[in-house]
Amino acid sequence: MGCAGCFPQPPAISYVGSDGRPARHIFDFLITKTDGERIAVAIKPMQRVMKLNFASELEAASAAASKSLADRVLLVTDQHIDRVAAAEAARTLAWSRPSLTEATA
Repeated sequence: MGCAGCFPQPPAISYVGSDGRPARHIFDFLITKTDGERIAVAIKPMQRVMKLNFASELEAASAAASKSLADRVLLVTDQHIDRVAAAEAARTLAWSRPSLTEATA
């Protein structure tokens, strides 16, 4: 079921993993800036990035992603997020866009 204003995730990227086996990655977001630059964003907790050697996997996925998907790749972890600012942004978004927080039946 879709929703108005929702954006689908970018398509899966197939690549060869660090173990030499075929792998796939789906980026969490694809951002298009006003200047036209497209950024594929992966969001992971830093603990998982370290434990799973995710940076190497993301590098392989990035190399396999075509320029038609994105101009560059960005990894965002919990180390990049100011929790107070994120909570305030969530409150502001919920207040200004109540449709984003309404449950659908």
